Amino acid sequence: MRLACEPAVHDGWGDPASALTTAEGFFATAGHGPVATACRSLLRRTGGSRQRRVDAGVHPQLRRLGVTAREAEVLALVGERLANRDIAERLYLSRRTVEKHVASLLTKAGAASRTDLVRLAGTLGLTG
Repeated sequence: MRLACEPAVHDGWGDPASALTTAEGFFATAGHGPVATACRSLLRRTGGSRQRRVDAGVHPQLRRLGVTAREAEVLALVGERLANRDIAERLYLSRRTVEKHVASLLTKAGAASRTDLVRLAGTLGLTG
């Protein structure tokens, strides 16, 4: 589906936004982060508005806090004690975007520090 959406976005036919949203959810839930990231990237090119999605694959406690699928990915890597630079490389994001996700996680979790986020990730079993 993701592969068919690329020409649809480029040539302006069909409803690639809906298909990409479905594909992104499937790949994110199935644990195929790079493909889900590719879907999100292509979805941004559709030009349509996109609500932030709180993924069904996100731990229920994090969902209640309003944590998005991408923030949950960042939290898991913070839990592995990776630096923002390393998280950015792993998720194909800018360092500044990772900083924003970490700041959002601190706020949503009511955490005082990155150490608290590491603890939270461990408690929820997000670290390997």
